[in-house]
Amino acid sequence: MTRDICAVPALGHDYGSGVVKQAATCTKEGIMHYICQRNCGMWKDEPIKALGHDYAESFTTDLAPTCTEPGSKSRHCARCDNKGYITVIPAKGHEWGAWANITEATCTLAGLRERICSTCNEVQKEGIEANGHIRSNDGSCQNCDSEFAYKETEAKDWTYIKDDENKTIILKQYIGREECIVIPEKLNN
Repeated sequence: MTRDICAVPALGHDYGSGVVKQAATCTKEGIMHYICQRNCGMWKDEPIKALGHDYAESFTTDLAPTCTEPGSKSRHCARCDNKGYITVIPAKGHEWGAWANITEATCTLAGLRERICSTCNEVQKEGIEANGHIRSNDGSCQNCDSEFAYKETEAKDWTYIKDDENKTIILKQYIGREECIVIPEKLNN
């Protein structure tokens, strides 16, 4: 007598939903660990795909710009604080106040003035040219009442260009040594 034996198909493993063995990060894969629910001792690990960065919609200022140096802003990842979409914020430039004289210029001495940036308090200084004497009819200076004698100059005291066609002379530079001079109406040479 023969008996028929029916083959029962294998059940296969039932790994269930698994347990996170190592969580995935924005840039690294994680590991999902599965154990067969049929108590056969089988298990398996499968990768969990890296999550990728989750950047905020709005920008965060990472480095505020100054008057002279640029800053930067970026969108931060909500999971790992990685910075993406990094953008330069241009330097703001100085907000200069009005010029204020520190020392007034005189006829013979230069003066000094300054202005201050209202943002960073940087001070910018600048010289003020000496005014020069203004001769009055009595030979004194109209500004400082200094008395001085004006010296007549000669052709040898100047560098100049003669324009014979237009009958003019263009004075280029005074090379004499006198401090107070009268520019000649005519140069005789």
